[in-house]
Order: sequence, then structure tokens, then C-alpha cells
Amino acid sequence: PARTLLVVGGGRWVDAVRREDGRRQLDERTAHWTCIDAMSVTARLVADWIREAVLFDDVGRFLASSEETPLAILDVGRFLRDVEPAMPGDRLPESWDVTSDSIAARIQLSQGRPADESQLKMAMIPDGAALVDSGDLWFPAIIVENVFIFPGVPELLRKKFESIRERFQGVPFQLKRVYVKQNETDLVPSLTNLLREFPELLLGSYPRFHETAFRVMLTLESRDTDYLRRALDSLLGQIPADAIHKVE
Repeated sequence: PARTLLVVGGGRWVDAVRREDGRRQLDERTAHWTCIDAMSVTARLVADWIREAVLFDDVGRFLASSEETPLAILDVGRFLRDVEPAMPGDRLPESWDVTSDSIAARIQLSQGRPADESQLKMAMIPDGAALVDSGDLWFPAIIVENVFIFPGVPELLRKKFESIRERFQGVPFQLKRVYVKQNETDLVPSLTNLLREFPELLLGSYPRFHETAFRVMLTLESRDTDYLRRALDSLLGQIPADAIHKVE
């Protein structure tokens, strides 16, 4: 029968570490090895549940084993500490970047074996996509036209975004707020005229029902400082001065 080496994920134990990391910003190395220890626990539990499975901590010993073992389970804790550092190829980092998938891929690549069908499926990208590799992580960001595709794991998403954040830089929007004592319905003619005069302006109108000093907050936004100034002057010229609470 075919022989399979199973790398078991950490399940709820790893989720608990991830939540704690979100609260306290754990040292990355500490979080990594705590999760690896959790994976060792789940590996031993699964090996106990599946009676015919055999627990290994050395891939070489599994490959060299002559016994008929349809299913073997890897204890990743001992493997990553004692065996993986001596294997050919680049070591896995001590960070959230390491997952059960990346451990399985590390084992396969160290044996000189090509990627299997399931790994190739996970590597599929849309036609016309571009890969952006900033050199900091083991996976690229994927761009399809103006859509950026990030990993679903929050820690990996944050790290990948930070590594390519300069791609999202541009001329910042300038903002002005006008607090008006009139009702929103009374402002409709003025706001309509304003947008006709300044069609590129981003205009927002937000009624405030529990405020006593004003009734509506208007927001004016533009990347062009002069355009925004002229739009603000035009708006203030259409609203009675005693109806303006303040301008920020």
C-alpha cells in the first residue's frame, strides 16, 4: 500500500496562541515554538486515535523504514528542532510564516521530489496575474489588474501588506469639515450647486440628531489643496454666516 506521512495542524491550540498574540504582541520566536509544541500535541493525539498510524520525528527514518506503514504522523516539534536544521535547503523561519503546509513542502523539496497535484492546485493563480516578491517572506503577493490578493491568515496578511505598503502610497486627501445649524434638507440646493461647480469633490453630509450646537456635519475632500479651498469658499458663500457653527 501507499505510504503517507501526515503533518497535523495545531487546531484550537494554535488559534489560542494567535488570539494571545493579538492581545499582547508575543515575541515572534516564542509564538512560533509554542505553536509547534501545540502541533506536537495534536500529532500525538491523532496517532492515538488512529491505531494503525505510527508516530515519527525523523523523516529519514520514516523513508528508510522497511515496515509496512500505510499512515505515519510526524511529530513536528522534535523534527524542526533536531532534524530539519541538518536537512538540505533553506531552513524554515521561526515565525508565523511557518504552517503545516510549509513544513510538508519543506520535507518534499528536501527529498528532491516535485510538487504533487494538491500543492500545484494551491499554487494556481488567475490568468494575467503578477507576482510581487519583496524578498521578506516565502510567498508573494498576487496582483490582478488593480486587485491585490493577500493570504487569509491575519498575521501573514499584515506582514505582506507592510512589505509592499509603498505600492499604496499616493497624494493624500485633504479634508475640511463644516458644521451647520440648518437641517440637511435645507442644504440640498447649496450642495447640488457645489457639486455642479466642483464635480471632482468628495462631499459627505452627516445629520447629527443628538447635537445641540449644530445639525449637520459636511465633509469636503480632495487631493488638490487649491481645489478644496475654492470649493470650501464656494460652499461658505452659499450658506448664511449665522448658520455656520464652525469649520475645521
